[in-house]
Parts: sequence; structure tokens; C-alpha cells
Amino acid sequence: MWQISRIPAYQARVSCWNFLISYKETVTSCGSMFSEFGKIQRAVRKSQMLQKLLALILEVGNYLNGGTERGQADGFDLETLGKLDSVKDNVAQSRDARHLIFEMFFCGAQEFGQLAKEDHLRFYDRGEQLLEELGPLMKSVSRAVQRDSEGTLKMMKNVRVGLEEAEESLRELNQQLTEQLEALQMALELTDDPADPLKLHMAVELSTAKAEIKALEEQGTTCREDYGKLMKFFNHTGMKSSDFILLWDNLLIPEDLMLAIPLSTLKKYIFPRFCAPSVIPNLHDLLLLWGFRAAEQKPPRKSQRVRRKRRDRVPTPATDVMAVVTVHRFGAKWLGAARRKRTLT
Repeated sequence: MWQISRIPAYQARVSCWNFLISYKETVTSCGSMFSEFGKIQRAVRKSQMLQKLLALILEVGNYLNGGTERGQADGFDLETLGKLDSVKDNVAQSRDARHLIFEMFFCGAQEFGQLAKEDHLRFYDRGEQLLEELGPLMKSVSRAVQRDSEGTLKMMKNVRVGLEEAEESLRELNQQLTEQLEALQMALELTDDPADPLKLHMAVELSTAKAEIKALEEQGTTCREDYGKLMKFFNHTGMKSSDFILLWDNLLIPEDLMLAIPLSTLKKYIFPRFCAPSVIPNLHDLLLLWGFRAAEQKPPRKSQRVRRKRRDRVPTPATDVMAVVTVHRFGAKWLGAARRKRTLT
């Protein structure tokens, strides 16, 4: 201890050394978060199928609000995505507007008998494309079902990628760097030895750390600016990044829908596909969750879908027109009195 006490600026040296061996972990973690969130933003912004889904939601909303001041809207607030379940089916109370929307989007509303049977493959491909495009977003959410103190099942969702958390970690890292640079300057003033490792190595390594943190700061600034542009694209004033991610995950995988499934089916089919670590649900799993297929039903063979794609290489406007016509023609049958009692806000 006496020998240690003879070292000039011992405490400052240890502090700088500790910072240098630990800051890289924070830099790597924040850089990974910024990178992953950037992928999520690009996935949402560039997804063609998500735009088609939102267009279908708008069309359903305009039908519900027909004849009112809210009809013929050009768009809707993002928060509306969390209110679709408020419009109930007048026949089956377990169904709501979400079922109508997703059934038409994923299955083509075949229960109404208006779409050719082979068109099912086209809708299946469209659903698969949506999940593929939103893959980065789906990967960022972990789900778990637990019982609370009263024994009631609750669904817990955790977003692994948070822009605000990464920015806060970066601010703390910048503050620590400033403190270590001040400690280094104080330590250099207390030593006259030109061969002191503090002069030969510590100053250089802290300079390198400063450059890395600056580059990370630029990455974070770009990510924040892109997120602002994305919010502007949705004409939204802004929301926490984790809330934005959960908005879409809750739309596709809602808690109330999952917990309404019998426990035996949950344990055998749902939990392994939606709540297991590192497992990303596919369209076949999503159709089971929404009740659009039986648990034992197998997905269409890929060879059938490939043949269908080859026939449909030249796209036609009839695809989107069919979705709109289906809403207008069969929305009244499905919703019935709901149009007169409720409006989509």
C-alpha cells in the first residue's frame, strides 16, 4: 500500500483505466440498438404490404363512418390502431373489426364466396410478405404469458430495442468521458516522467475512446432524425420508440386475442411460436392465432404458390380494387347494426 501511495495521481489512473476497459461494452450495445432501430424504421417506412393494410383499415373506417362528418377521411391517427377492437361483430361478440380487416387481408374474405379459391394463394403470399417486411420489428419484441397474484393470465411484452434507452446510455458515457479527460489532465500535471505510461498510453487510448464515442453520437443523431421523419410521415407529433414498436406488435398479436384461446391450445401451439426465445411467428402461426385456420391444418405447398406467382408476374390494379369492393359489398353483412351504433375514431 505504501508503494501504491507513492504513485502520482493513483486514483485518477485507476479511474481512467477502469473507464477504458468498460466503455467499449456500452459503445457496442448502443451501436447495436441504433442499428437495429434503424432497420425497424426502414422496415415500417418501406413496407408495401403495410401500406396496403393501412389502406384497408382506412376503407373500413370510412365505411363505418359513412354518412357522418368522419366519413371519406384521407387518413387516421396511429392511436386508432389500438381502438379497432371497440367495433364488435353484431353476431359473434368474440369478433370485432380487426377480424374483418385481417380476414380480408390474409384470406381474401373467402367465407363470403366472392373470391376464386385459387386466389387464396395470392393472399397467403401477401401475408407472408407483410411479416417478412416487418421482420426486424417482430424480432425486437419478446413475449411471455404469466399468472398474476390472483392467478389470472397476463401477457408481458418487452421491447429489446429502445432509442431513448440508447440515447440515455450515450449521454452517461459522454459524461464519464468528460470526467476521465479531466482526471487525466490532472494526473499529467503531477508527473514529470516522460516514460510514464500515463503519457505514453493512457492519453492515446482516451483519445481513441473519444473518437469512437463521437462516431456513436453521430449515429444516434442520424437515428433520431430518421425517427422524426418517420413520425412526420405518419403525421404524428411523436411517441416513445418502444410504444411505436408495440403499436404494430399489438395490432398483429393482441393480448386479448391470445388469452381468449383455450389453455391446451396455448400450451401446444401458441406459446412455442409466439413466446419462445429467438422464435419468430410466421403467417401460418398468425392465422391460427386469429382463428382463420385449424391447428392441424397445413400451410399451402410452396410449389403451388410458386406456380401462382409465375402466372401473376404482371400486376393488375384489380387486386386492390377487389379489397375495396369486398369492404363495400360485404361490410354491411358482417358489421350489421355496428355501423349505426358505433364509429371508428
